[in-house]
Amino acid sequence: MSENKTKTDALNDQITDSINAIRESIEKGGIDDIEAYSQQILAHSVGLALLNAVHQQQQRYILQNAITTAAAKAIIQADPKEALKFAQETFDQDNIASNITALMSILEEFTPPGSDGAQSNRKSETTPRSAARRKKAAAKASTATK
Repeated sequence: MSENKTKTDALNDQITDSINAIRESIEKGGIDDIEAYSQQILAHSVGLALLNAVHQQQQRYILQNAITTAAAKAIIQADPKEALKFAQETFDQDNIASNITALMSILEEFTPPGSDGAQSNRKSETTPRSAARRKKAAAKASTATK
């Protein structure tokens, strides 16, 4: 235990000595020395920030590889019959044609008559009839997805 305390004391003494040396050199030096220290600290901080960014990028790459490996392993080990059953259930519940029809009717409300779908300077008209059609299309789309 005394060795640990000795190492810690030596470390603290080194830190204290370096801080005192910097303080003395700043007090003795001029504005140029202070500016040089500031630029050195700034360069070191930017270097550490870039190092951290590269490290995070590498860790993200490693994580993406691990996820890809796990997904590939799960796909290989999966039962093909279960996968087909899941796909069939998904396709049965998803009525793409009705969703597209509902979306097209909503888009037609915002497209001025006679235009080819491009942006127009005129605002789309908001009438009770068009609002009712939008509400009906939205309700149809929500029931189709259920």
